Amino acid sequence: MSDLMSNLLKKIVVGRPWNPSRIFEDGTDGFWGDTTDSATLFQDSAGTTPATSGDPCGRRVDKSGNGNNQYQPTTAAKPTVQVINGVQALVLDGTDDSMLDDVPTGGWTGTFVQGTALGVIVGEVDVPDGPYQIPTDPNYAGPGSDIHTVIADRTLAENELDRLVDWVGQRCPVADFSTVSTGLGDGRGWFRNRTDLTRLDCSRWRPEFEDLREFARGASNVSDISVPYLVTASTEWLTNAFRGSNITSIDISNWVTSGLIFNAISLFDGCTNLETVTVYGG
Repeated sequence: MSDLMSNLLKKIVVGRPWNPSRIFEDGTDGFWGDTTDSATLFQDSAGTTPATSGDPCGRRVDKSGNGNNQYQPTTAAKPTVQVINGVQALVLDGTDDSMLDDVPTGGWTGTFVQGTALGVIVGEVDVPDGPYQIPTDPNYAGPGSDIHTVIADRTLAENELDRLVDWVGQRCPVADFSTVSTGLGDGRGWFRNRTDLTRLDCSRWRPEFEDLREFARGASNVSDISVPYLVTASTEWLTNAFRGSNITSIDISNWVTSGLIFNAISLFDGCTNLETVTVYGG
């Protein structure tokens, strides 16, 4: 190939708009679900009947290029396609709705980013092979909506992660939970029993939660929860917030409450590996 052609191709690649598919161009396995792309949504798990706003969703095509399509064959467990503040999302009923993915042999260990109607969730996961409920159920991922979900079978470099989070955040009604307030600020049980999570990064959030009961209870493989900027308004309930998790240290020195913390019973109960809790004043 001539130098002229090589340089031209480089310019074309550099000028190509960025999207999450770039993460997988090096052969990285994983999944990218894009609910805003109606061409990837189907009512049936076989992918024969298109789904639009108001329809159940039984299949969401993987846009990572890996063919790890998300599916739900059970009618009652299918989420619904809805438009929230102008953005199309999967909405779950909080009871039994979920989506599945058949994770290849070897599983996935790496970065997890999910864009919801309230903000972007960032973490790391260790997922075994076999059917995996990608966490779109409110019992697993709080807001109960899914706009973009990206799982990469490697830990993304900091610049990759920043770009991905910014890209997803720009395509969600809220980028960082900054408008979470009374009525929407119930973080109760958001990550309860999320055994696939190994790390949860809340450092980009600016929420005002009123209820964090059982927030990450039973997330037994989480060793790191980053919450240095978490702001809580009138946080009445912290009972069992991190009970049974695997955290080794946590920094809550910048937590601010505008009201009383009425109940923090068993906040760290069962966190047998917890060595350090940093609070205001050291």
